[in-house]
Amino acid sequence: SLSAMWGPGQALRGDDAKHMHMAIETLEAAQQIAMRYFVFGLFCYFGSSIMVTWVLFDIVQAVLITFILITFLFALFRQSMVIRRAFITTLPFTTGLLRGNPVRSPDEIGQGTST
Repeated sequence: SLSAMWGPGQALRGDDAKHMHMAIETLEAAQQIAMRYFVFGLFCYFGSSIMVTWVLFDIVQAVLITFILITFLFALFRQSMVIRRAFITTLPFTTGLLRGNPVRSPDEIGQGTST
C-alpha cells in the first residue's frame, strides 16, 4: 500500500530522529485504520450474503443458509476473542518509537565543532 512505501522513505529522508518517530506513528495509525476497515468489510460481506440469501431462495433454504452464516460469523468472532485474550494483555502496548537519541542531528554536530 501507499503507507508501506511512504513510511520507510519518510524515515530515511528525515534529518533527525523526529522524522523516524513521525513515520512510525503514521504507520501505526494506518495499520489500525486498515484493520478496522477489514473487520467492517467482513461484517458487511456476511450481512450482504444473508440479504442475498433471502432474495434468491425460498424461506426454508434462506433460514438454513442464514443459520449457517450466522454460525460461521459467531465462530469467527469467538475465535478472534480467544486469540485476543491469548496474545493481548492489559498492559499498555509498546510502540515502535525509538528511545533516546540514536543519531545526533547534523545541527548538533556542527555546533560542537566551532572554535
